[in-house]
Amino acid sequence: MICLVAGPGCKTKPPAKDQPLQDGVELPELSTKQADELGAWVASVYAGAGGEAPASLREGRGAAYVALRDHGKLLSEAWGPDGNLATSVSEALTKAKAAAPQGASPDMVELNLAHSFQTVAKPVKKELFRYASGKRTGIRGIELSFGDHFERTPPTKMLAAGERFGPVVKRFLEQAGVKHEEFVSGGGKARVFESQQFIVRLPSGEGVKLLRGNVYVEPREVTQANTQATVDLLIAWMFEHLHDDGRMTYLWLPSISAEKPKDNNMIRQWMATNALIKIAEKRDDPELWDRIAKNIDYNLEHFYKQEGEFGLIEYRGKVKLGAVSLAAMAIVTHPARARWQTQEHGLRRTISSLWAEDGSFACFYKPRGRAGRNGNVQNFYPGETLLLWAQLYRESRDPELLRRFVASFRYYAAWHLDPSDPDRRRPSFTPWHTQADYILWEALRDPPPADAGPEGEGETPAAEGDSAAGEAESGPQLTPEGWPVGTTPATPVEITEQELVDFVFEMNDWLIENMEVWEESAFDDEKGRFYSRKKDYGSPHASATGVYIEGIIDAYAMAKAVGDRKREDRYRKALSRAIRSVMQIQYVDDIDMYYVTDRQRTKGGLRTTVLRNEIRVDNVQHVLMGVLKVLDRFEPEDFKTD
Repeated sequence: MICLVAGPGCKTKPPAKDQPLQDGVELPELSTKQADELGAWVASVYAGAGGEAPASLREGRGAAYVALRDHGKLLSEAWGPDGNLATSVSEALTKAKAAAPQGASPDMVELNLAHSFQTVAKPVKKELFRYASGKRTGIRGIELSFGDHFERTPPTKMLAAGERFGPVVKRFLEQAGVKHEEFVSGGGKARVFESQQFIVRLPSGEGVKLLRGNVYVEPREVTQANTQATVDLLIAWMFEHLHDDGRMTYLWLPSISAEKPKDNNMIRQWMATNALIKIAEKRDDPELWDRIAKNIDYNLEHFYKQEGEFGLIEYRGKVKLGAVSLAAMAIVTHPARARWQTQEHGLRRTISSLWAEDGSFACFYKPRGRAGRNGNVQNFYPGETLLLWAQLYRESRDPELLRRFVASFRYYAAWHLDPSDPDRRRPSFTPWHTQADYILWEALRDPPPADAGPEGEGETPAAEGDSAAGEAESGPQLTPEGWPVGTTPATPVEITEQELVDFVFEMNDWLIENMEVWEESAFDDEKGRFYSRKKDYGSPHASATGVYIEGIIDAYAMAKAVGDRKREDRYRKALSRAIRSVMQIQYVDDIDMYYVTDRQRTKGGLRTTVLRNEIRVDNVQHVLMGVLKVLDRFEPEDFKTD
């Protein structure tokens, strides 16, 4: 029974002599040493030398799946017969080798030892997907049969395809020509099974034990040196995907080693620009600054529009407050800022036009009124805007900007903690406001010299022909937002450092308590990520863990500065654990890229989750920006996960 390479699994019913393995037959977990023995024997069998199989296989029962790969490319695959595992592995290897293209030279064997089969008594959708649930993708495999149609799909194959159980079942039903109801009523059968997974390198015979298609990162592996290596790989991925014309890749699909076409997001693109700027600040590399300038030029050329005095970042008819703010942030923090002065001023006027005196923001310039005052984007866009405003205030010390910031700080603190709407409080709010509040807090602790002017060193003058400049000819010079420079509010703004500290701690204590996964992880490879199965805050995502790192490291620095040792350690531990999660989902070598053909463009990127293998640019960008701050602020001993 040879599996066709083009197909999703074996389509031919097993020969009658191959009796299906009984349910519940377990295979004891193989140790690292046994994995080494397995690898050496597999390589020997493949080479034709044979030899006695390891005791773990001679004594074990199950079914073996073998795939032969050459630098990620699938050459052939096969299942061995159910029963003795030594026989099953040997026959699967023989079949796969015979099915491989003539002259093929595989460099690795992908191996699954299937065991502990469980029959789904009545495989209606609800019951079937209780056994084959999303969180078990990459852990369990599935076997389906209906009439003459049979398919057994191992977990490493689903991981390589970037699939879950749903598409596998749907495809099987389409091939069998039945709907799910007919599958159940017509005697269709479904079984799930556990699988021990291995990669065997050829010809060396090195056997590597896997957890969900990857090597498990032990908590003790989180060290300063390993964290720096992780960051270096993240930076390399960003550089690899910054194209010569300035465009940044949005979504990379390792399964097919290609970008996903016609998919983009302006907020994430401008966040990527800001991440590149953070790298350049560390390296002070003129050539890199030039590449980033080209990226800004590309984004502005394709997505910036001027509408009167307002500057817009528009994509598919939408102008989002968050995209406008992050674009302005990228311009403001680039050394060649004056080059895009007209765009900076236009963007800042748009932001100002979306602000209300009560401190709230409208989150869309186009379409007007979209999402309202309580839409979920209120958790994101105002915080991104306040992060920009905090940076602008730090450089300008503009009293009117401070007034507006403080009004928004208080409005959104009350909005976030509103006791009349307990569902209002969401994790996504926390990192943006934490970062903004931290920068303002630092500015308040470090007032400018008494003789410093209100414009500040970094403020750019109004552009020639700019409306603000025109007004300035007959009156006071205006800020890019349109109010006179140095405007002093009629009522002086009062905000204490402690008010900011209290809110930052409130947000981050709640975030860690409700979202960080460690002891309660369903599987060890989930440890350290941020996700709640108790409350629907959205799917787990590398970018979410990354942006929480960005915020928590500022909360950590704040706790350390004010001498709150308990919170300092809580935040330190949460960050170290989150870094373990990051290391787990990073593409590092040929083992975790066993199915990837373009490894140069994949290496260093971060899977979306342990079971979703696509790389979205903000997976990398958020983590990179957060962990760069961690490396700046942690001592070597701070990286411990306990």
